[in-house]
Amino acid sequence: MTPRFATYFADGDSHYGAVVEGGYVALGPEFPQWPTLLHAICAESGLAALSRAADGRAATHTNGYSLMVLPNDLVRGRELS
Repeated sequence: MTPRFATYFADGDSHYGAVVEGGYVALGPEFPQWPTLLHAICAESGLAALSRAADGRAATHTNGYSLMVLPNDLVRGRELS
């Protein structure tokens, strides 16, 4: 199955990670070089690294919610720093 990723909100904070049965797996702490999911998406092999890290893992957050928002920087074609 193709992994799905999201920026989500849980426990009063935002996180990014994989969408799994029962919730989300927080992956941000494992990849400090990518402060946001957008950074991981733009990085060479970023999604592949997230996929490997999420493989077979159980949800770390079961009470989160996600919103699909397109960042302004991406819309304007700005390079991420």
